[in-house]
Amino acid sequence: MRIRTLLGVVLVALSTAVSAVDRIPPASWSLDESAQTRLSRLSVVDYPALDMEALALEDSLNEALGKPPRFAFPRDADFSLHTDGEWEVLGDTSIWRMRVRADGAVLLNFGFSDLFLPEGAALYLYTASAAKSRTMDRFQVIGPYSASINREHGEFWTPNLHADDVIIEVNVPSAVREAAQFNISQVSQGYRGFGQAAREYKQPADRMEGNGKQACKDAAGIRSGACNQDVACLSEDDPWNEPRRSVGAYQRSGVFACTGSLVNNTANDQSMLFITATHCINAAQTPSIVVYWNYEWPTCRRPGASGGTAVNPPDPNMTNSGGTFLAATSNPFGGNCTAPNECSDVTLIELDDPADPDLELFWSGWDRRPPPTACAQGPGNSTGGLCASIHHPGVHEKRITWVADNIQIGNIAGAQNIHWHPFWHPNPPELPNMPPGGPIPPAVTEPGSSGSPLYSADRRLIGVLSGGLAFCGATGASLSDLYGGLWHA
Repeated sequence: MRIRTLLGVVLVALSTAVSAVDRIPPASWSLDESAQTRLSRLSVVDYPALDMEALALEDSLNEALGKPPRFAFPRDADFSLHTDGEWEVLGDTSIWRMRVRADGAVLLNFGFSDLFLPEGAALYLYTASAAKSRTMDRFQVIGPYSASINREHGEFWTPNLHADDVIIEVNVPSAVREAAQFNISQVSQGYRGFGQAAREYKQPADRMEGNGKQACKDAAGIRSGACNQDVACLSEDDPWNEPRRSVGAYQRSGVFACTGSLVNNTANDQSMLFITATHCINAAQTPSIVVYWNYEWPTCRRPGASGGTAVNPPDPNMTNSGGTFLAATSNPFGGNCTAPNECSDVTLIELDDPADPDLELFWSGWDRRPPPTACAQGPGNSTGGLCASIHHPGVHEKRITWVADNIQIGNIAGAQNIHWHPFWHPNPPELPNMPPGGPIPPAVTEPGSSGSPLYSADRRLIGVLSGGLAFCGATGASLSDLYGGLWHA
């Protein structure tokens, strides 16, 4: 696969002006003008503003304790296709709509239960501004989703729409209207992450003590640190571009976020096997997973530069929604790790939908040999010989962090002797696409990076991130993290 093609996809994903001409618009947009004005009279569910100070304090404490970062607050809901919202008819199509607003929200997403769409039905989510302009902007219109999202578990969780005013619409052939069904069981009111944050949100300046991933001090839990390296800094022919395409940011239960990676199997059949950390997601939560692919900054920003933490939201139409639990080792956090040699914090999920070939995904190889593993800086600024982690710090664009010393065994929380302990490269190489500037600071991992893969120098997955002390500006023993070992899992 050509990396130039991938970067083109990413550039499209980051352009807010891009429209998708190959998607059929919602049927309500074809209603005559008098009917279209009814948008202002749709039944509306309103949610009040959140207490940002209380949320920021809770987040800081929970992340230090090893919990995944929260980006939204869950609102319990109980809205049904056949008892709430409004129906209209256009020709042979029945149109159902419902409007949701949340004061001060930077994003909204929705959890559906007992969902069944008959053949010919289509589900959309779009912003109020998209409804008014009738523009199929990729960042303002999600869908259409068809009957292909029907699952045995009956759940469907949507990607984020970065808006505080969203319309949910179903188009269904009138002849099978009664067969369609779902409940909206959760509305998630977002306040940070995925490229945006509420102005009032700010974590305490002091880092909380604990084993979990902690935000860079300067970022205050809102933006990833400027010390991190964009994957776009890699040259086009760098072999690290292959595992780069395996890694995705994801959300679960509509409110928490981490990183994970596709992994290959011995059949080499492109099964959607997705590996991450147990402390990020458990078996019951896997139907709620939404993975964002190709979420990257399109150019290389020099690490440490003032613009290094600028962020954009991911494309909500470059996603996989839903998964099935396959296997896991225990979570080392929270006091439930009763056998220290069994808590390597690794979970394997199979995503419900097949890969979209347009996304040019990659299935990483893996290596389950036990420690130690060799990592070393090659000649000049070569990435050859280095080990690395690829991740989404702060649940923002994809970064790469290097290891130049052999990786040994370490302990974290309740786990003993089953985690890799990499120390991050104190003098990272000057990559070909980096603009000129000052010294390159050591890159790290952050909240949102949890569950991300650690790769050997052969670019094979050897573990997933549990936590650790590293943060932008860390030195010595603090410039390191702990990864649950695949040799154990």
